[in-house]
Amino acid sequence: MTERITDYELWKLELPAGRVIGDCSCHYTAFHVLALCLKTNQGHCGWGFGETVSGGVFTKPAAWVTPMPRLDDIRRDFELDFWPSIEGRSPFGLKMHRPRLFSAYSYTCSAIQTALWDLMAKVVELPLYQFLGAKHDHNRVRSYASGLDFPLLEQDALALFKDFIRRGFTAIKVKVGHPEAERDLQRLRAVREVVGESVEIAIDAN
Repeated sequence: MTERITDYELWKLELPAGRVIGDCSCHYTAFHVLALCLKTNQGHCGWGFGETVSGGVFTKPAAWVTPMPRLDDIRRDFELDFWPSIEGRSPFGLKMHRPRLFSAYSYTCSAIQTALWDLMAKVVELPLYQFLGAKHDHNRVRSYASGLDFPLLEQDALALFKDFIRRGFTAIKVKVGHPEAERDLQRLRAVREVVGESVEIAIDAN
């Protein structure tokens, strides 16, 4: 029997970030998270998540911040805008056509996309990291760690990046965008010193 998506569940959560995170235009300590479970006729469940900022301090407009409405409103919009394209479809077919169906950068589209990845991996009975291409002898997929470190004091930011390296990341992203460029250069020099020369550093000024 072909694996098809037949049902879903949605939850809205508010979760602490665990620390102050942010960039040159904002900082915040909590998220609103949309949790989505896509279910199939074969009993598989794929989980996906999308988030937006809950509260926070903004020093300039942030177009990417979209307040998350009540769960009833989210469910209504999901039923109207997304579910007709998902119900009864194969997760593999949906992922193939993702750019057309779920291309928007929103918490709902993020939740759908990650739920589809999770669902496909479960259908083929592989851990997600292996489904995404990890070799069996390495058991990992290459990725970068985003610090969202702009509001942090330097010593706190350096401790964060050192922990990323300890956990096995070989690429990181540092937030810049201070009115005084020397502050950004000092942050980048300090990060380079603690992570070493072999780690790739991306720079994000929003």
